[in-house]
Amino acid sequence: MLPRLRLLCRVRRYSSASALSPSPLPLDAPSILTASPNLVDSAHAPLTYCPTSTAVYENAVTQEEAASLVHDIESRMKRRRYEKGHWDAVITQYKEVELPLPSESSSSAALAPLSDPSIRAIERLRRQLELQHFGSNGAAADQDGRTKDKVSWISCHGIDLKKEGQLTAHVDSVRYSGLIVAGLSLLSSSIMRLRPAAEMHDNSGSRSSAADGQNSEGGNKSLYEPKPTEASDDGHVDLYLPPLSLYVLSGVSRYQYTHELLPCGSEFVLEDGSNGDEKKSINVVRDRRISVIFRDAKE
Repeated sequence: MLPRLRLLCRVRRYSSASALSPSPLPLDAPSILTASPNLVDSAHAPLTYCPTSTAVYENAVTQEEAASLVHDIESRMKRRRYEKGHWDAVITQYKEVELPLPSESSSSAALAPLSDPSIRAIERLRRQLELQHFGSNGAAADQDGRTKDKVSWISCHGIDLKKEGQLTAHVDSVRYSGLIVAGLSLLSSSIMRLRPAAEMHDNSGSRSSAADGQNSEGGNKSLYEPKPTEASDDGHVDLYLPPLSLYVLSGVSRYQYTHELLPCGSEFVLEDGSNGDEKKSINVVRDRRISVIFRDAKE
């Protein structure tokens, strides 16, 4: 069973001042991100779900920044083939590459530097994540309910997922990454589903808790966990992720819920704010998808 976690449903408070005191945003950058609650469908949420532990931000980057990121990712992957599957069977038909900033060390030293628009986009999104999700203003907390004011980052990863590819239910490693998991969606819309996590199984069939962060292949770092078994609570929360959007998982959704991408043709129920309580269903045709994953470093 999962360890008993002392996660609080923290109330996210926004203010013009942050304990982190980040540098000012560039003049040409989008304004401070504002979450879009209508892109989170919690109609079937379990009782353990905390609304402040998820957020989706529309138009988190400009079209120029998105094109730059896609170009940089594709140029780093052009000699690679799509992998049939990750060792833990979490993801199939994909390519993955590190996107280190010039100031960050990388295991892929041969990679060319990122373009300026890509660097600006990554730096800006990190600052806005720090402003809105960490410290006294944020909802990010560990399994014991502790947050942090000083944030260090793992190099971003770019993931290219084929239309036929799958991202199955998993919890990102809690051994090697920190309080949040965030992802910038490019090229294609998709639906992310969150479900309560139960027990985790490694490839040998032995059980471990979601907080153990065990992996195989000689103990090499993995930013994913083995696929968990299903929890008895069959509730779920869906996130609609259009291109240019940024999702953020923290707290309960980070540690106690799995996340996965639904197959092509799945439907998302969208509340239409212009028509009161009216709702409409969107049939999401997921094509090839590129994402940029943000993770803070574990202290």
